[in-house]
Amino acid sequence: MIKKFYFLFLFFVHAGIIYPANSGDLDFNIALKLYDNLEFHSALEKFERLAKTPQVSSTTELASLFYAKTLIRLERYEDAEKHLLNFSEKFLNSKYFDEARLTLAQVFFEQKDYLNSFKELINLAESTDEKFFKDYALESAKGIGELYLKPAELEILAITSSNQLKPMLQLLTGKAYLREKDYKKAGDIFSEVIRQNPDSKIIAEADKLYDTALSKNENRKESSLNSLIGVLLPLSSNQSAEAAAEILEGIKYAVSEFNKDRSDKIGLLIRDTELNSEKIELIKNELDGVQNLKAILGPVFSSEVRQALEVFKDKDIAIISPTATDDDLTGLYDNFFQANPSFTTRGRLMAQYLYYVENKRRMAVLNAVDGYSPVLASAFIDEFEKIGGRIITKETYKSSSFDLETPVNNFAANLADAEGIYLPLADKADAPVLLGQLVKSGINLPLYGNQDWIYAKGFESYPQLSNQLTFTSDFFIDYNSIDFQKFSSDYFHRTKKDANRNVLYGYDTAKYLLTVLRNFSGSSNAVKLKIESGLTSSGFHNNICFDEKRINKFLNIARYKDGRFELLDEFKMNN
Repeated sequence: MIKKFYFLFLFFVHAGIIYPANSGDLDFNIALKLYDNLEFHSALEKFERLAKTPQVSSTTELASLFYAKTLIRLERYEDAEKHLLNFSEKFLNSKYFDEARLTLAQVFFEQKDYLNSFKELINLAESTDEKFFKDYALESAKGIGELYLKPAELEILAITSSNQLKPMLQLLTGKAYLREKDYKKAGDIFSEVIRQNPDSKIIAEADKLYDTALSKNENRKESSLNSLIGVLLPLSSNQSAEAAAEILEGIKYAVSEFNKDRSDKIGLLIRDTELNSEKIELIKNELDGVQNLKAILGPVFSSEVRQALEVFKDKDIAIISPTATDDDLTGLYDNFFQANPSFTTRGRLMAQYLYYVENKRRMAVLNAVDGYSPVLASAFIDEFEKIGGRIITKETYKSSSFDLETPVNNFAANLADAEGIYLPLADKADAPVLLGQLVKSGINLPLYGNQDWIYAKGFESYPQLSNQLTFTSDFFIDYNSIDFQKFSSDYFHRTKKDANRNVLYGYDTAKYLLTVLRNFSGSSNAVKLKIESGLTSSGFHNNICFDEKRINKFLNIARYKDGRFELLDEFKMNN
């Protein structure tokens, strides 16, 4: 409570520091005297009149700033916020600009919007050239961070901050984890601060806090949790930090929902892989000694998954990646599961959907020779023929080519009896060129493709073909679903963020794993067997189900129709 009063005191007394007590303007001095005498209604009227003077001067700017300060004293916070935002746009070069931003931080603080107050102070500290404001903003931000912000909020800010403020924000994140008694996570962060900033002034404090976290962690009884899930994500890599943080938010939200009102709670051990194989090795050594660790979520990139599987190859624990798609990953480690179907699986699944659901028996294939298009096409052809279908003709083209007349004309000449065309894109930019050439060549058949079509353009120019387009997608979201609308609303209410694609990758995969671990008391090897049993979990971006092949068997089937994308089916592939 002492600290809270300290920050309120700072917010209110700084006003007399950065400008003269007597401005030389009689009307302003009268208004200022009214303000000092706590006659705020009278002061507000005079400051407002001075602020609206047509000819802008330093007195005009100062009166405008004090108009906002007076609104704050009258507890008209929304009006003060609106006025200060306008001040920042109108008086961008004002000598009182930093003071205005500091006052805006006060407005957020008074409204208990501590995160935005903290952000405003941090942004001011990074942008100002004035030592007073920099030091002042940092001290105020530290107090708010220590008292009011959540660890996840600080962790994301630390990940995305400049190198200048990163050590301080990491230190605050560690303190927040200490406050929430996550001593292991706090110790990891303090250790990271010490390692990355050997010459920093905060090393002494970080050393002391690290010892505190280590001591408390030794006394912690993690065995009280029935199950623990390790989370391995590249949270500090410039390449992936934002996406990984969003996936992590989805995972944490799923666990929070699961643990609510349950006695058999499941815990998370969150570790930053840094896209670094050596760091993954250190994490693996640490996890070797963790009791009740049942499974691992992550990593996210196929390349990093490959590194992790090499490191964990001798450890008997299930690893589930929410996003990796390379075809050979499950062959590297018997306990690895892909929640995001591989490209071969996607081609096979479309073949089965066309044969079993749309009753297609004769198909043509047109694919690029680039990217993953050949993989999809080959898998589609093999599966379609295996289950009894016939490929009438097959043709290829060069992606990013604007001259497709020859391959498409050759293709069109052999389309007799074809019931549709499988056309997996290598690049969304190819779509309008392909549609145009298909129409020009007189082709009018249903088109089937991959999810790159959802990003393509030019549909409205060729409605006779685009209105016959059906494609697979691993993240098609039904925004009209009542369940999704409720989830999205609850998630935004809790986090103040939208539930985007990355959030749903994390949420749905974690939800699946939590379903596996519900009321579960077996070993980590038994987790693998339960996952392979065919247990299904409904997801918002895609459903999840595995068998002994350890690749998710579900994909969404969507179509384009009259300017809209629609969900047709949540299709599960046969063996």
